Amino acid sequence: MAADISEGEVTVDYGDAGTLVYSEGDALLEVLDVVHEGTNTGSEPVRILVVNIGSDEVENSVAVD
Repeated sequence: MAADISEGEVTVDYGDAGTLVYSEGDALLEVLDVVHEGTNTGSEPVRILVVNIGSDEVENSVAVD
């Protein structure tokens, strides 16, 4: 997944690897094989343009409880 933060701010918690804050104008590639969670930490809604890259045979994401 590739993403562009169009508006707002999101903080992604990568567990032991730490956290990163992405703001308007930032772009990112989703990390693989690391449990992570994004949270809107700004004062307004966050708008993210997401482009999923993959195939029909591979799951794009896997939920972890």
